[in-house]
Amino acid sequence: MLLEMDKAHVSRMVFFSTDMTYGVPNTCPVATDHPQKPLGPYGEGKVEAERLIRGYSQLNATIFRPRLITGAGRLGILEKLFKLIALNLPVPMIGNGLNRYQMVSVEDCVQAALRAGEKNFPRSAYNLGSSSPPTTKELLKAIIKHANSKSFVIPIPTQLIKPVLTGLDKLGLTLLYPEQFGIADKNILLDTQDTVGELGWAPTKSDIEAMCEAFDNFLQLQKQ
Repeated sequence: MLLEMDKAHVSRMVFFSTDMTYGVPNTCPVATDHPQKPLGPYGEGKVEAERLIRGYSQLNATIFRPRLITGAGRLGILEKLFKLIALNLPVPMIGNGLNRYQMVSVEDCVQAALRAGEKNFPRSAYNLGSSSPPTTKELLKAIIKHANSKSFVIPIPTQLIKPVLTGLDKLGLTLLYPEQFGIADKNILLDTQDTVGELGWAPTKSDIEAMCEAFDNFLQLQKQ
């Protein structure tokens, strides 16, 4: 794609990378200059994509590293969670749930891309994340309450569940990828000061609002 862009003299671009390029954070909140040490192929692929993009010196490419993107139309790993809640089943949680696992709404990601365009696609990397994210336990309980579900949260000790998930992944029976469960019990918060200051961007939706919208959309899809 970059080769074709170069041939066509296309010099502006927005690329959505991922915060998973950072791996397990050494600091919190995580700044964009944090070392990139991804835990698996998804993050590794994004790091390589960023490297390729930066290899084109004439390309004004704005790179975004969002937290877990949620909201209407977004499922992926969230589909497993929503199915449990819709069926009134227990919801397992890695660790005690007191960590803050930041997310960002899909609408706020769109707004970030538009802001980059308005600023003529600055050749920089920016983090995207919500403001004041709740704890994981608070988030899950809020979704369950919104869904009028009888589900309840079951905390599972990290030292017990992570070896099991690792073993299942190695056997090809993956429930969660190492990139997902490796940080599930960590405080994952991105520093968005540069995004706010340089692009004039600010998150408009909370994690709870966006996740509830994603759940509602999931129910609509189930009825189709």
